Amino acid sequence: MFRSLRPAQSARLALLALTLACQPEPVRIVVKLPKDMPESTQLVPFVPTFTEKNMSLRLRASAFDKLERYMGPAKVKWTSSDPSVAVVAQDGLVTILSSGKAKITAETTETQTPLVASIEIPAAIPAKVKIDPPEGDKNPAEIHLGEIKQFKAVVLNDRDEPIPDAKILWRSTTYAVTVTPTGEVEGAAMGETQLVAEHKSYSAKHALNVLDWKK
Repeated sequence: MFRSLRPAQSARLALLALTLACQPEPVRIVVKLPKDMPESTQLVPFVPTFTEKNMSLRLRASAFDKLERYMGPAKVKWTSSDPSVAVVAQDGLVTILSSGKAKITAETTETQTPLVASIEIPAAIPAKVKIDPPEGDKNPAEIHLGEIKQFKAVVLNDRDEPIPDAKILWRSTTYAVTVTPTGEVEGAAMGETQLVAEHKSYSAKHALNVLDWKK
């Protein structure tokens, strides 16, 4: 036999149900970066490009009401548009797997109407450096004293794609040539040397043979 509720208990339950029914639902959610990242304070978060495999960050989803008041963390499910680039766990932890871009999306699980927000995660993981000699040059390339030649280099990612604006440092293994920061090479002393293009721990070399003054 069921015991009937006392009037006071019934009143409390009714008040609780009314309170829950009157609680406003969020009207939007926002995906945010970790609080310890300087970029998290920006109105539109800027996600820096990840440069190493297995780098990670933990995203957050915040809920807001129709008056743009913060309502606390939103309960969401997380998905990645490209798991080959980045995967996301259900606690918001994103792990980088390869170069590319992945859109990480949060979707509410406890609202009448699903709310969705996303953020794009870019990754450019360097894998090697490639030197492009002047057209027609061989390896080793020949350059005369006082002659100037322009070399170029490109940093390739782990998908063998060029990384735009990747910083390259140029140097020569001997004083046979001088090299500018842009890869311009000038013959300085007769002999052999190696032209080196470096990006972080990656490098490429191109042999040079410096000849006497051109006649």
